Formats: sequence, structure tokens, C-alpha cells
Amino acid sequence: MVIFFAVQKLFSLIRFHFSHPIPRVNSGDCFLKQWREFFRNLDLPREALKAASERNFELKGYAFGAAKEQQRCPQIVRVGLVQNRIPLPTSAPVAEQVSALHKSIEEIAEVAAMCGVNIICFQEAWNMPFAFCTREKLPWTEFAESAEDG
Repeated sequence: MVIFFAVQKLFSLIRFHFSHPIPRVNSGDCFLKQWREFFRNLDLPREALKAASERNFELKGYAFGAAKEQQRCPQIVRVGLVQNRIPLPTSAPVAEQVSALHKSIEEIAEVAAMCGVNIICFQEAWNMPFAFCTREKLPWTEFAESAEDG
């Protein structure tokens, strides 16, 4: 119940943040300043920060707590939220784009593991260029994967 409240509070804060326009350049900083008492910066492993820098992606870590319970030990869950970008131009052959996307996600997942992430969340169409822009036509349909075995 307490953890649900903390998560529910977090989502209501995020919803509030995104429903009130803030200049894009400073939106992350403004959000964290506004809710500073709720979040704290995490000290991420040096090797993870170095790997993210070498692999050209941004790595940030924040924590929020929940009230202590009387009958259970605290549970720490580390969640990695990933928003990736397509590494190759959409004019590249589909097989090369798929391979590059998989390699990019693999590198991100490795860094998440260095940070002790228990759950990693990807955007719904991480494995292809934005599907709703490309529609259901060639060559974009070639990115489709089997729901049963990938």
C-alpha cells in the first residue's frame, strides 16, 4: 500500500509536470527543482557513467522513498526507463537498421545492469523507427517480429 502510494504520487507529479508547459531546454531541471524534496540524485557507478559516455547516451539516476512499514523490511526496486533513438538513417538497409538498434539496446541494457537495475522498460516501438509515422507499408513492415519467438 505504501509503495503504491509512492508510485501513485510520482505519477501524479509527472502528470502535473507535463500538463503545465515548461520551456523544453530547462524542463528536466525545472521539474527536479520543483519536486526536490521528493527526488534525490543517485550516485551511479563510475564505470556505468564512463560506459554511457563512451557509447554516446545520457545516464541519470534519481530516487524517491516511501514511508517505513512496521512489519516488512524496505524493498528497493531499481527501474531503468529507456528512450532510445534510431542509430542509423532510415535510408539504410532494414537489416542494418535492425542490427544497429539491437546493438544499441544491448549496450544500454549492459549499463543498466552495472547500475543494478531490476526492471528495464523500453518504449513500445523501440525496435524500429517510429511506427505511427511510417504506417504499415514497405520497408517498415520488415521490422515486424514474431510475437512468440522474436
